[in-house]
Amino acid sequence: MIQDAIRDLATGASLGFERAHDAMAEIMDAQATPAQIGAFLMGLRMKGEGPDEIAGMATAMRERCVRIRSRADGRVVDLCGTGGARVTTFNVSTLAMFVVAAAGVRVAKHGNRAITSPCGSADLLEALGARVDLEPAKVERILDAHGLCFMFAPKFHPAMQHVIGPRRELGVRTVFNILGPLTNPAGAKGHLLGVFSPDLVPLMSKVSARLGIEHALVVHGQAGMDEICDCGEGGRADSTRRTWAETRDAPGERGCRNLRFGKGGISPGSAAPGGGGPRLREGVRNLAHVREGHWRKFVEGGRRWTLLSASSPMPRPFSRRATMTCEAKQTEVPLSWTP
Repeated sequence: MIQDAIRDLATGASLGFERAHDAMAEIMDAQATPAQIGAFLMGLRMKGEGPDEIAGMATAMRERCVRIRSRADGRVVDLCGTGGARVTTFNVSTLAMFVVAAAGVRVAKHGNRAITSPCGSADLLEALGARVDLEPAKVERILDAHGLCFMFAPKFHPAMQHVIGPRRELGVRTVFNILGPLTNPAGAKGHLLGVFSPDLVPLMSKVSARLGIEHALVVHGQAGMDEICDCGEGGRADSTRRTWAETRDAPGERGCRNLRFGKGGISPGSAAPGGGGPRLREGVRNLAHVREGHWRKFVEGGRRWTLLSASSPMPRPFSRRATMTCEAKQTEVPLSWTP
């Protein structure tokens, strides 16, 4: 029971996979009170979430989500971040998904509206004219037809409604910040996951291996970014099913110039500033015509690592025009790319 789990967390004891799974199952099945949910989340936060606990909770959420059953059968990749970063940038993974799909890799992106940032993936796609709240059956057809889809988290994880209140009232980061990227409704077998803390690089890589994800790349950028960054070294871990290995990530390895960071140099926030509204929309629309610059390099970094993490064979060369079908309007939003 969740009460027993709370008592153990209060003493600093770990729950392990099964007990964490059962506690999350109670929460998802509306068998826990708001006070119990809040106490459980804060107990985990104070103790520090372990890989087996995170894997157990992610499994409970996966078991209760609305699944996508496409012809791809999980042979897709997801690009996402945990949020919670100290530096606010534009929606790198949301843009990179179009470029990756244009290269021939099937992308099933799982996302939501902004929670810890000014503009989430759903906010950006809506600003570009796309409907994000499509029913799962329609999303499945779009993935089969176009090799690209967006899965709006509230549509696929209805049980999350039970934690909205406690999360909002707590007002601090909880384990749900890192559970979202691990609960892709399409069962994505390839992941590119950005994390806000270097400590999460090995942790999330271990969890990915524990969950049996075929190939995951967990990345962290300097200054607390949940992105691949050209401003100095970051962390990277590569996991394949049950194994993982951690290394450092340097811009030079990706063919990018290492920008000076800190005093007298550039910061990630100024290189690729975030935020919503017209400025972001115009930046996205004009990105197709940008031959150089930090916006392009951020997207390019996500593109390259996603190709490496794709479970399918290396795709054909990049097409020069990627499109997203907006079913609500029966129109296309073109995003050109010149390699």
